[in-house]
Amino acid sequence: MDNILHEGMTPKERVEAMLHLDTSKEIRFVTPLYRDGNLKLLEASSDGPTHARTLWEFSNPHYWANQLNIMHGGAHATIYDCLTSASLAVIARPGFYMYMGVSRTLSVSYLRGAKSDEPVLIECEVVHAGQRLALSRATMRRKSDGEVLSVCEHNKINSDPPAPKL
Repeated sequence: MDNILHEGMTPKERVEAMLHLDTSKEIRFVTPLYRDGNLKLLEASSDGPTHARTLWEFSNPHYWANQLNIMHGGAHATIYDCLTSASLAVIARPGFYMYMGVSRTLSVSYLRGAKSDEPVLIECEVVHAGQRLALSRATMRRKSDGEVLSVCEHNKINSDPPAPKL
């Protein structure tokens, strides 16, 4: 985890470092999201120690589609879970979301279908991260016209062990 705390790292570098912590060759549930080149972090920023924003582009390959050839609802939820969690890396510090926390609630509202192979943009915001709980929200938009496809609210619990006192 120390690799996201190097002095002088930009918020974007911190998030990218968090995404690459798992260097195993093991295939896991979210491996296609992170390792297939379909996801790109465009921006990451913070205007304070408890608030962060990230912007992502996702190519939305057919792998994530349902029988209607649109992104599966479970794919929306998985993507939101992963990206709102990764956004915590912008503000993480020892004892404070270094392990990205665990989900308490994840609510997704679907407004329009995301057609397979049609790129989307995902805007994530850590609205507030307290010592125990964090609230994030996110919006998925069609890249071509900015239409909102779905929105998310994600509550997390900080699962980090206490930071050592020096």
